[in-house]
Amino acid sequence: MDDFVTAFFSRWADTRCLWKNGRKIASMHLGGLTIECLLKRICFSYHGITGWNQTSNITRRIIKNPRHRISNIIAITGSLQMRANADPQIMDAIKKVQEPCGRDYIIWRYQGIEPNQNDFDDWYKAYKLLLRWIINQSRTI
Repeated sequence: MDDFVTAFFSRWADTRCLWKNGRKIASMHLGGLTIECLLKRICFSYHGITGWNQTSNITRRIIKNPRHRISNIIAITGSLQMRANADPQIMDAIKKVQEPCGRDYIIWRYQGIEPNQNDFDDWYKAYKLLLRWIINQSRTI
Protein backbone atom coordinates (compact mmCIF):
# COMPACT_ATOMS: atom_id res chain seq x y z
CA MET A 1 0.00 0.00 0.00
CA ASP A 2 1.23 3.48 -0.83
CA ASP A 3 2.01 5.74 2.12
CA PHE A 4 0.80 9.06 0.76
CA VAL A 5 1.01 10.86 4.11
CA THR A 6 4.69 10.14 4.70
CA ALA A 7 5.43 10.66 1.01
CA PHE A 8 3.67 14.04 1.11
CA PHE A 9 5.68 15.31 4.08
CA SER A 10 8.94 13.98 2.62
CA ARG A 11 8.32 15.47 -0.84
CA TRP A 12 7.19 18.76 0.74
CA ALA A 13 10.47 18.99 2.69
CA ASP A 14 12.46 17.99 -0.41
CA THR A 15 10.72 20.62 -2.54
CA ARG A 16 11.33 23.32 0.04
CA CYS A 17 15.03 22.42 0.33
CA LEU A 18 15.47 22.32 -3.43
CA TRP A 19 13.64 25.64 -3.85
CA LYS A 20 15.84 27.31 -1.22
CA ASN A 21 18.90 26.10 -3.10
CA GLY A 22 17.68 27.25 -6.51
CA ARG A 23 17.26 23.74 -7.91
CA LYS A 24 14.44 24.61 -10.29
CA ILE A 25 13.90 21.41 -12.25
CA ALA A 26 13.91 19.14 -9.21
CA SER A 27 11.69 21.62 -7.31
CA MET A 28 9.05 21.60 -10.03
CA HIS A 29 9.17 17.83 -10.40
CA LEU A 30 8.95 17.08 -6.68
CA GLY A 31 6.51 19.94 -6.10
CA GLY A 32 4.08 18.25 -8.47
CA LEU A 33 4.60 14.97 -6.62
CA THR A 34 3.99 16.76 -3.31
CA ILE A 35 0.60 17.97 -4.53
CA GLU A 36 -0.16 14.57 -6.02
CA CYS A 37 0.59 12.73 -2.76
CA LEU A 38 -1.56 15.10 -0.71
CA LEU A 39 -4.48 14.82 -3.12
CA LYS A 40 -4.23 11.03 -3.31
CA ARG A 41 -4.29 10.81 0.50
CA ILE A 42 -7.37 13.04 0.61
CA CYS A 43 -8.98 10.93 -2.14
CA PHE A 44 -8.39 7.69 -0.21
CA SER A 45 -9.75 9.20 2.99
CA TYR A 46 -12.81 10.66 1.26
CA HIS A 47 -13.70 7.38 -0.45
CA GLY A 48 -12.77 5.16 2.51
CA ILE A 49 -10.35 3.10 0.44
CA THR A 50 -6.80 1.89 1.04
CA GLY A 51 -5.79 1.27 -2.57
CA TRP A 52 -6.75 1.82 -6.18
CA ASN A 53 -9.42 -0.26 -7.91
CA GLN A 54 -11.46 -0.49 -4.73
CA THR A 55 -15.12 0.43 -4.38
CA SER A 56 -15.77 3.83 -2.84
CA ASN A 57 -17.80 3.86 0.37
CA ILE A 58 -19.31 7.15 -0.86
CA THR A 59 -20.08 6.67 -4.56
CA ARG A 60 -20.12 2.85 -4.68
CA ARG A 61 -17.95 3.09 -7.82
CA ILE A 62 -14.50 1.63 -8.34
CA ILE A 63 -11.83 4.28 -7.88
CA LYS A 64 -9.14 3.91 -10.51
CA ASN A 65 -5.65 5.34 -10.25
CA PRO A 66 -5.68 8.82 -11.82
CA ARG A 67 -1.94 8.47 -12.43
CA HIS A 68 0.01 11.73 -12.22
CA ARG A 69 -2.78 14.07 -13.37
CA ILE A 70 -3.63 16.55 -10.63
CA SER A 71 -6.91 17.54 -12.30
CA ASN A 72 -7.96 13.87 -12.48
CA ILE A 73 -7.37 13.39 -8.76
CA ILE A 74 -9.36 16.53 -8.00
CA ALA A 75 -12.19 15.32 -10.26
CA ILE A 76 -12.68 12.07 -8.31
CA THR A 77 -12.45 13.63 -4.85
CA GLY A 78 -15.82 14.85 -3.68
CA SER A 79 -16.68 18.43 -4.46
CA LEU A 80 -13.09 19.52 -5.15
CA GLN A 81 -13.70 19.83 -8.89
CA MET A 82 -16.66 22.14 -8.40
CA ARG A 83 -14.73 24.21 -5.87
CA ALA A 84 -11.68 24.46 -8.15
CA ASN A 85 -13.80 25.42 -11.15
CA ALA A 86 -15.31 28.26 -9.12
CA ASP A 87 -11.90 29.86 -8.58
CA PRO A 88 -9.95 30.97 -11.69
CA GLN A 89 -6.78 31.43 -9.63
CA ILE A 90 -6.92 27.83 -8.49
CA MET A 91 -7.56 26.56 -12.01
CA ASP A 92 -4.52 28.54 -13.17
CA ALA A 93 -2.44 27.18 -10.28
CA ILE A 94 -3.44 23.60 -11.14
CA LYS A 95 -2.31 24.15 -14.72
CA LYS A 96 0.99 25.76 -13.67
CA VAL A 97 1.83 23.00 -11.20
CA GLN A 98 0.75 20.23 -13.59
CA GLU A 99 2.64 21.72 -16.53
CA PRO A 100 5.32 24.17 -15.41
CA CYS A 101 6.63 26.06 -18.44
CA GLY A 102 4.39 23.95 -20.70
CA ARG A 103 5.84 20.55 -19.70
CA ASP A 104 4.21 18.03 -17.40
CA TYR A 105 5.91 17.97 -14.00
CA ILE A 106 6.66 14.26 -14.41
CA ILE A 107 8.63 14.94 -17.60
CA TRP A 108 10.80 17.61 -15.94
CA ARG A 109 13.00 14.89 -14.43
CA TYR A 110 14.37 14.32 -17.93
CA GLN A 111 15.15 17.97 -18.66
CA GLY A 112 18.60 19.49 -18.39
CA ILE A 113 18.00 23.17 -19.09
CA GLU A 114 16.65 25.15 -16.15
CA PRO A 115 13.63 27.41 -16.72
CA ASN A 116 14.14 31.15 -16.42
CA GLN A 117 13.75 32.73 -12.98
CA ASN A 118 10.44 34.50 -13.73
CA ASP A 119 8.80 31.25 -14.88
CA PHE A 120 10.16 29.46 -11.83
CA ASP A 121 8.88 32.19 -9.50
CA ASP A 122 5.44 31.99 -11.14
CA TRP A 123 5.45 28.23 -10.67
CA TYR A 124 6.42 28.53 -7.00
CA LYS A 125 3.65 31.05 -6.29
CA ALA A 126 1.14 28.71 -7.95
CA TYR A 127 2.52 25.73 -6.01
CA LYS A 128 2.16 27.52 -2.66
CA LEU A 129 -1.33 28.78 -3.51
CA LEU A 130 -2.50 25.33 -4.59
CA LEU A 131 -0.96 23.63 -1.56
CA ARG A 132 -2.69 26.04 0.84
CA TRP A 133 -5.98 25.69 -1.05
CA ILE A 134 -5.91 21.88 -0.94
CA ILE A 135 -5.12 21.86 2.78
CA ASN A 136 -7.99 24.27 3.45
CA GLN A 137 -10.39 22.26 1.28
CA SER A 138 -9.44 19.00 2.98
CA ARG A 139 -11.00 20.26 6.20
CA THR A 140 -14.47 20.42 4.64
CA ILE A 141 -14.61 17.45 2.28
